[in-house]
Amino acid sequence: MTVAQGSPGEEDGGNRTGNAGPNSAWPKLLSYFGRVSYDFGSRYMVQATVRRDGSSRFGANHKWATFPSFSAGWNITNEPFLETRPQWWNNTKLRVSWGKNGNEAIGDFAYTVMTNGNNNYYFGPEGSSQTYGSKASGLANPDLKWEESTQTDIGLDLGFLDNSLQFTFDWYKKRTTGMLMTMMIPTYVGETKPIGNVGTMDNTGVEFDIRWARTFGEVEVNLGGNLSYVKNRLVDLGNSDGWRSEVSNGTAGDIARSMNGEVFPFFYGYKTAGIFQNQAEADAYNEKYGLTSGQTSWYAQPGDVVFVDTNGDGTINADDRTKIGKGLPDWTYGFNLGLGWKGFQLTAYFQGVWGNNIYDASLRGDTPAKNMPSWMLNRWTGEGTSNKIPIYRLGDSRNWQSSDIYIHDGAYLRCANLTLSYSLPYNIISKAGLSNVKVFVMGENLFTATKYYGFTPEVGDGVNIGIDYGNYPEARTFSVGFNVAF
Repeated sequence: MTVAQGSPGEEDGGNRTGNAGPNSAWPKLLSYFGRVSYDFGSRYMVQATVRRDGSSRFGANHKWATFPSFSAGWNITNEPFLETRPQWWNNTKLRVSWGKNGNEAIGDFAYTVMTNGNNNYYFGPEGSSQTYGSKASGLANPDLKWEESTQTDIGLDLGFLDNSLQFTFDWYKKRTTGMLMTMMIPTYVGETKPIGNVGTMDNTGVEFDIRWARTFGEVEVNLGGNLSYVKNRLVDLGNSDGWRSEVSNGTAGDIARSMNGEVFPFFYGYKTAGIFQNQAEADAYNEKYGLTSGQTSWYAQPGDVVFVDTNGDGTINADDRTKIGKGLPDWTYGFNLGLGWKGFQLTAYFQGVWGNNIYDASLRGDTPAKNMPSWMLNRWTGEGTSNKIPIYRLGDSRNWQSSDIYIHDGAYLRCANLTLSYSLPYNIISKAGLSNVKVFVMGENLFTATKYYGFTPEVGDGVNIGIDYGNYPEARTFSVGFNVAF
């Protein structure tokens, strides 16, 4: 990037000018692609594509990357040996594909290092003037390059009853290499750790989709649904330890980690076995693990959490932390309903997930001044009052360390949209020069069926997936309107 003379911020053809920054921080993309397709008798279909993509977000060493793909299809129902098939059997198509694509979703200029000003210093004897200084903000990584994902997919399409009933099945396996993540280097080397290509991850899953449409006289019916399952596994984090902390929350400590061989990320903390109901239970626990009052923060009293010795070493300490849940759902689903009759149309869409957890990070027991959730009323206040929620003490850091008491079932079913509309008869509106008039009433996020008590079960993304910091809920919205076409 050239430097031109001029006043600060003066434009000069898109270059850096004076002491100003670049005139535009928007990333620049340039792509070339070629495609070849072949169809033999509407039975055998193949297609090959090659892309060549360049991004300004990578340095001169690796601006460009090549992404090939290939697909093939076999339309089985067009084979001569199926010419005598039943009339209700309309379509059977087998598909297979393989391809590679790239990701450049990182900040601009991540491959280089900027300088930070206001790092001033006094040189000379007392009373000397301050000298303006600047320093590098971190380490550059000129070898930063595209994150690449290679995916194989095998699919089957079926159609019956004049294709009014359609079914689709897909199996896929996706491996992502060179994941764009913060590199694990010592903090003392700079203020900002560089982004690097440091990880490998696998995602394997299946997807199902079914559609049915039928007309019964003046009644039209449309039904559809989809269901997907994914198994996620971090193959290689790219560091020598094979794990790292992803999220921490006050004195609760690490609450989410990534680790080779595990889902990315997972919730991390202690397993618990209820609440000490009386002094005898607490004394037995203290004696078993050699806990003495005043010498260890693990010393138990009535109302405290029973932490589990998960590694079986006869000691309760930080080594007993383990995987306690995950925010990524195993299953994601959705289904829709459509009914039509004499200009009236009713449509509804539902969606949800299951096989996931929510980590309630909105509560920190070590913070004395805060609003409490209503379930804190069910805390332990005496023998037999609670075996889940511990006693509450101001500044308590023992009971509110990261553990499975923060973990909740994240499954839900939500009515995402419900719309009732009516289209006025054409023979009436055409007299006014109109081709279509539709009035409607619509509701969004009408209800959510879930066991989770928080504002919403849809919380977090990325490394924060499934972590609830008191996220603002999806608004329930009602709309009334009309559409007019001339």
